[in-house]
Amino acid sequence: MTSSIASKAPKPLTITEAFATGDINEIAAIYYGVLDRIIDHQHASADIVVAPAKEDGQPDWDQASPLNLEKPSSDSGPADMAEARRWAILIDDIDACDGGTSLLLNIDPASGEPIIEQIAGPNTDRDIAIRVLCRDIAAKPTRKPFELGKLAQGILDAWEASKAPPPAANDNEPAIDPRLIAFGDAYGGEIRGTTLFGATVDGKRGQISFSAAGQAWLYTINGASRISLPKKTPGAISATSWKLLDPKSIPPREWLYGHHYIRKFVSVTVSPGGVGKTSLGMGEALSMATGRELFGAKVHQRSRVWIWNGEDPQEELDRRLTAACLHYGIAAHEIDGMLFVDSGRNMPLITARQTKDGAQIAMPVVDRLCEEIASKGIDVMIVDPFVSSHAITENDNMAMDAVVKQAWATIADRTNCSIDLVHHAKKMGGQEVTAESARGGVALIGAARAARVLNPMTADEAKSVNVENRRLHFRETDAKSNLAPPSEKSIWYKMQGHDLGNATNERPADNVGVATVWLWPSATEGLKVSDLLAVQKIINAGSYKDSVQAANWAGHAVAEALGLDAETNKGRIKALLKVWKASGALVVEQKEDSNRKLTPHIVVGEWAYDT
Repeated sequence: MTSSIASKAPKPLTITEAFATGDINEIAAIYYGVLDRIIDHQHASADIVVAPAKEDGQPDWDQASPLNLEKPSSDSGPADMAEARRWAILIDDIDACDGGTSLLLNIDPASGEPIIEQIAGPNTDRDIAIRVLCRDIAAKPTRKPFELGKLAQGILDAWEASKAPPPAANDNEPAIDPRLIAFGDAYGGEIRGTTLFGATVDGKRGQISFSAAGQAWLYTINGASRISLPKKTPGAISATSWKLLDPKSIPPREWLYGHHYIRKFVSVTVSPGGVGKTSLGMGEALSMATGRELFGAKVHQRSRVWIWNGEDPQEELDRRLTAACLHYGIAAHEIDGMLFVDSGRNMPLITARQTKDGAQIAMPVVDRLCEEIASKGIDVMIVDPFVSSHAITENDNMAMDAVVKQAWATIADRTNCSIDLVHHAKKMGGQEVTAESARGGVALIGAARAARVLNPMTADEAKSVNVENRRLHFRETDAKSNLAPPSEKSIWYKMQGHDLGNATNERPADNVGVATVWLWPSATEGLKVSDLLAVQKIINAGSYKDSVQAANWAGHAVAEALGLDAETNKGRIKALLKVWKASGALVVEQKEDSNRKLTPHIVVGEWAYDT
């Protein structure tokens, strides 16, 4: 019965006949028939579009892209034959392909064969995208007629052949690459032969295959990158019961230098420009490389250190390190094979780039760094400055977090190495630098195991200890502590110039700054018992309050006795009062002031005796 009805129906025109006769309706019917077939199978999205035209009105297929395709003038069909010749079908959202992959299908008026070209997306998607499309348009016909051309049929035949297992070298050889099974479990997709299609890794969709060297690669619209299996395949969420361990069975943290450099972790140093962060890092590198405690910090073991400086040329790095070695008397044999130094001008390191989807980690760079660190047995790497090692927007906290954790923390963990990222602070206008001062600071400090900030000596601090050139001094504080220690409890450094002795007839010798330890002077340094006695006598003869805001503050008595300026030396005077109150030489008592109000006053406690 079906055969009888079909024989009575008028024979539909082929696409060639429709173009030859100018039957716009029939051309539209054929295109919509193909469109319906693609949509019905739900393996891709599709739509009728109009391709760009050349100057003579003919379709310009070579210039066609998703950006210059137009909508048809009407849903019912082309407006005229000129538009009909430019009709095509845009296919995207194709199964097992990158989200940016698009195909364009048009039917050749002369031969009647469909011509399919990839107009967007990675080249690696081309074969699978065309196979998926040809499979769908060659499926059971829809009501609207379409005659599959030879080219499409040939592609379909090739796709069908690809589904058949390849000839096996022996009966036990599998039809697919078995190494892809674990990757499929972790990242999804479908394995065909030696490729895993439609995998999603860190939000990026693409194809996974193995190189001749046995390394897994992910191919996406943005290029290719090395990948590996996640450490733990995500599964059901379950709480793990914890049991108390023998403390002796837990290995101690592997600190390498003080409490800043530690194996398997990233540390961060935050500092404004021109303070001395690079010189400090070089001094610490020399401490670790030689095993000498140049700054007083504990060197837990002698370590190989790699300094990568992204700003200065190699000869400037040579000047600074040579000056430090001369200052500390370090001989060549002490650092031979223990210190590695490279300039970013000669060897750039870009571990991540900003994309519209966020941070894209350059895994080939990460892998190469891991290989180099492992091959040289490097224990510590200092990256100075951090900003030169990536191309990420620093105000993007999520991107910064990804760079630190997915790039540098990965390197530290894989190589059992300590990484210190030296980072610039925002312009603070002379205010104190804190953890929040780091550009992208919240994510950066949060991702680090240890973090510190460097601050130049303030004018008030300099006055309190009679330092003339405060710009040579800077201090180190813990960035993860909510409260900064007082000045006298901070770790202080001073930049000291060292003459390299490299003068020529044309130029003077270089004088290069070297970071050295500087000790905050004791408040009582240089004072005698007679000085304290003089202070006590003045205080005993008058009425002096404990409050520094009071007009009769006890600090004025100290200034008078010692010949100091109460404003200029306020910091030191406050420190002296604190020491003498702690020793009992001065005590605080509640006494009536001129308004008969009880307020804290400083009075003599235990008298000093000048022997």
